[in-house]
Amino acid sequence: MIFFFANLEKFSKFKGAGFEAEMHNAVRETYAALEELKELALSLSAPIIDELAVSGRMLQYIPLKYKLERVEKIEKTLAKLGAQKEEIEEICYTFYSRVHDDHVKAILRSLKTANQDKQDILKELEEGDVSGWNAEKLHDFIETNNMVCDDQVTREPHRF
Repeated sequence: MIFFFANLEKFSKFKGAGFEAEMHNAVRETYAALEELKELALSLSAPIIDELAVSGRMLQYIPLKYKLERVEKIEKTLAKLGAQKEEIEEICYTFYSRVHDDHVKAILRSLKTANQDKQDILKELEEGDVSGWNAEKLHDFIETNNMVCDDQVTREPHRF
């Protein structure tokens, strides 16, 4: 009996005195689950720590590239853990919609600078809801209103 418990991880089944154990598989499954939980914990901890590092500090931020990488890693980890695509999209919606809206508003500010004679049209847009805007809609708006585009506007729409 002592031999069994000393080498527990090597046995797949043990039967004795009404006791049956399938230890090998259980141990292997436990280690796999722990590894997945560790990966999830690391994925979730990194952005929290990043946010703590810059919170309360004026004019400091985490570059968008790193934020996108962190969110992508969280998405992949959630998928590995069995989360459905819809669940992952719901979790990440606020982040991606904010990035999208900030992106569109940055383009609109550039248009505003380059099109001083069309401030009324642009002011309404800048203050409005741009969540439904995509690259095609933005391009149509620019064409329809004969807007002048600076370098940022001509290279940014592909990032939608």
